[in-house]
Amino acid sequence: MMRLDFRGSRRFLSESVKTYAAKRLMGLGKILGNNPSGESRVTLWIKKISGKHTAGNIWQAKANLSFSGELLRAESVGPRLQSALDKLKDELKREIVRFRGRIRSRLMRGSRQAKKELHLARAARFWRKGRIRDEAR
Repeated sequence: MMRLDFRGSRRFLSESVKTYAAKRLMGLGKILGNNPSGESRVTLWIKKISGKHTAGNIWQAKANLSFSGELLRAESVGPRLQSALDKLKDELKREIVRFRGRIRSRLMRGSRQAKKELHLARAARFWRKGRIRDEAR
């Protein structure tokens, strides 16, 4: 289950903005998959960068996603609030996929090392240039 916390000025956090952000960010729960701790939390900051300017990238959205003791961050700016939230969702999705890839690669690296240790007898290994190399099979 994913929980959303909103931060920012009250005048920018209307109900329509909250529902739009929730609709966009709740889909990230599918990418997270099964979370062992059970809950993930997204803290979302929305602000207007400058009150003077009326053109350009004036909306800023930041998000912290915490789950299973990990913290992922994303930030985006856009000319409209909705476009900034859409970019933020894409950035968070990219961060989650990258994080999952790192976990998978660490797991596979450990699996390969364990398989290598199991299949080679101690006497069959020999040192070459500072590394253990196995015989050709």
